[in-house]
Amino acid sequence: MTAVPPMEQRSNQHPHARFRWPSILRLTCLGVMVGGVVATTLVMLWQLRTPYWLDEANTIFYLQQPFPRMLRYIASDFFPPAYYFLLRGWAAWFGVSEVATGSLSLLLFCLAAAITYALGRRLFDRPTAAAATVLLWVSNAGVYYATETRMYALLIVAAAASTALLVALLQQPKRWQLYLGYGVVTLLGVYTHYAFWFLVYAQNLAVVLLQRKWPTRLLRLPFVLLQVFFLIAYAPQWFVLWDKVTTWYLAPGESWVDLVPVGLNLFWSIPHELLLFTQLEIWLCGVGWTVAAVLLVLPWIRLQIRWRSREVKLSLRPFEPRVALLALSVLVPLFALYALGVNVARYAAFLAPLLALLVVRGASYLPPDYQRVAVAGVVGLVATVNVVAALAAPKHFQNVAWPA
Repeated sequence: MTAVPPMEQRSNQHPHARFRWPSILRLTCLGVMVGGVVATTLVMLWQLRTPYWLDEANTIFYLQQPFPRMLRYIASDFFPPAYYFLLRGWAAWFGVSEVATGSLSLLLFCLAAAITYALGRRLFDRPTAAAATVLLWVSNAGVYYATETRMYALLIVAAAASTALLVALLQQPKRWQLYLGYGVVTLLGVYTHYAFWFLVYAQNLAVVLLQRKWPTRLLRLPFVLLQVFFLIAYAPQWFVLWDKVTTWYLAPGESWVDLVPVGLNLFWSIPHELLLFTQLEIWLCGVGWTVAAVLLVLPWIRLQIRWRSREVKLSLRPFEPRVALLALSVLVPLFALYALGVNVARYAAFLAPLLALLVVRGASYLPPDYQRVAVAGVVGLVATVNVVAALAAPKHFQNVAWPA
């Protein structure tokens, strides 16, 4: 009687005899992520040809004025002038049309995706960087703001680049080129949108609280001098900002943001940077918030479950200054904007790259196969919802398009 070889030998003799779930799983996850990127890219290109909506039309109106008159209009506008100057130079070469002006935002968003990948590699590793870049690309920040003729794509670039340069400074504090680059990019950010000041504050808070946790120490004097430089270089805009604060936020009466139920503005804000929740049912908002909350909590808490012995252990993970830096950079501006009562979901769009890195980093604490499933599932959900929402309601809500 012939002896039956053990299972290991049989599997070696017939390498294709067993059904290899991990390989199928990897291919499925990769297919979901590639499909999400392709579908989102096609929607972005399609949205380039959709008409301007009200805010975009206002931008084009400024752009078409003689330069001295444009300066007067910008001075009375709610936002700083950096994007208007950049767009005017772009339009001088490529003209004024939906495709031409939207292409600038799309190019800027491509740059933001590349910087997000570089930041992810510097903070974590290549898989985390690649997955976060994909999540950023299919997010609401990509589907909505990547083709909008407004300053938000530039703001996303400035936020990602400023954070990347700050991390580089913390790792290589003696390179003066990094101080120069950080100063220029951060100044670009605050001259693009007032909300960027909250990110600057969060970065300073992170440096004060986390500097001792990094292997190297940041040079204090150059960094402090940079902050003084920001305040002085922003001097022309401080008077405009004060005028906006006194006439807009402190003025009596009800504004349009007061119509949002208490807490709902903040409740939507974190998932809204990934999903177009204005197009969804409320229960899906709850699902998105739950998924985002779980992934954001994973870097801080270790949960061990042993089914056979019915044991559950909950403990804190070792402190990671990299994750803490991202968390502070997201949460501080978020709550500051909420305290001001502004449209958090829109003004906090520049946090999308940092939020994508946090979400993917949270998934990295799962077992390897579960990591792929979690990231691919989030990317697939985000891409599907955003693509369907964009097709159902073309760019920027046509009910406020201009001309009507």
